[in-house]
Amino acid sequence: MNRKERISDSQKTLHTAFSNTIANVISLVIGTLVVSVTTRVMSQDDVGTAATFLANRNTIAILVTFSIYAYVNRGLVLHDEDKIGFLQSVTYFCILVIFAAFIIALPFKQLLMNLLSLDPFLYYWLFVSLLSYTVFLVADYYCIYSNKSGLVFWIVIATGPIGQILSVIFAVLMPSNKYIGRVLGLDAAYVLVTLIFLIGFLFKQKRPTWRKCLKYIQESLSFTLPLLPHLLSQMLLTQCDLILISYLCGTDKSGIYSMGHTVGNLAFTVMTQIMCAWSPWVYRRMKENQYAPIKYGSEFLMALGVFLSCGLITVSPELVHLMLPSSYAVTTSIIPMLVFAMYFQFLFTLVYDLEYFRKKPHWIALQSSIAAASNVVLNILIIPIAGYQSACYLTCISYAILLLTGLAMTRKLDFNSIYNSKALLLSVIFMGGYSLLGIAVENNLVIRYLLMITVTCFLLYRYRNILNSQLKEFMRSNGQ
Repeated sequence: MNRKERISDSQKTLHTAFSNTIANVISLVIGTLVVSVTTRVMSQDDVGTAATFLANRNTIAILVTFSIYAYVNRGLVLHDEDKIGFLQSVTYFCILVIFAAFIIALPFKQLLMNLLSLDPFLYYWLFVSLLSYTVFLVADYYCIYSNKSGLVFWIVIATGPIGQILSVIFAVLMPSNKYIGRVLGLDAAYVLVTLIFLIGFLFKQKRPTWRKCLKYIQESLSFTLPLLPHLLSQMLLTQCDLILISYLCGTDKSGIYSMGHTVGNLAFTVMTQIMCAWSPWVYRRMKENQYAPIKYGSEFLMALGVFLSCGLITVSPELVHLMLPSSYAVTTSIIPMLVFAMYFQFLFTLVYDLEYFRKKPHWIALQSSIAAASNVVLNILIIPIAGYQSACYLTCISYAILLLTGLAMTRKLDFNSIYNSKALLLSVIFMGGYSLLGIAVENNLVIRYLLMITVTCFLLYRYRNILNSQLKEFMRSNGQ
């Protein structure tokens, strides 16, 4: 790219990220309201059962497809001249291996139903869910990479608030199987996006030759296979506490913790969507050895992450008391540390991007495996002694280990010259203090909101120029 093209690319990426942020804020607000309805419509056991199904689905998707979709961002950078052919190859692979898995699994149906706690309907729906989830990820990566901000906006809305609303509606319509209704509602957007992507776009394009398809698939798998330990470890980090709480303390405690987990993940969900736009842009800048924009942009991203995380910690006591039944009141002391844990995960994305681009998937796998193993051991040792609420602190420690091992290893890749390490360290110290303070003053509304107002004013002043320019661009592009 020449300088003009780089500027245009950066502006489009910022616009996509900004649109994504707005969509996710909308999702956060509506999702929070829907959570209160969910806990009143469904029992804690139903919520826990649905959460377990989706967690198992995500893990099985990694194993069955070898997480080939994780290569889409890099593949699109390398094969920009044949994006459609590459996307078709990855999608065909996902369809074929999931169909093969369905056929192979049929003789072991009862065993799998017992192992995964599935009823007959959820057993068959699992494969539909697998297909829609994996193809959705391919479509989503493509839209974000191509800076299709309008599509990205509506995809976020569909998979966020609309999915949550549908999950409640379906649960009400299926009173004897509310957990199935929740699963169907949450999967509905994935199914819809998959059908539109396949029928309305991908299948209408000229298909690549089988030789080229195999080349793209082989290239993708050669990168993602070493990443499997990382992806499985990430799933373990995300779900280990829920699974072990269910096993050690009961599904009712798992249901309570899962609601705290859901609220605690709201800020990270927004940050993840922003990073989806950020990462392809970073790969393009790294490819051209343009590091200065990355360093400046990473500081702004950290500030945005701090703002979202602090905001969620600030309002979480009111969200819990207003939106959830009294049986969930204990989540007010769980949420701040889970938010802090997710901030570590957010920062690790910077490490991941650098290792991903420099072709170090085995480094990523090692770091995640260490963190996941730490999480499992800590949960098994501590939860029986300190109770299920201690899991939030153990999760935080595990994600801190993930980030620290990543930072230690990427020193060899000049992490400090590409990203703003000083801003990273300061943000971690600040978030740690704010999280602990949030727990200490959870019953003092005035202090919490005064602290948040102070943080907001400081960040608005420091980043006023970039916020002003992006707001003008967003208004202009939407015809206002």
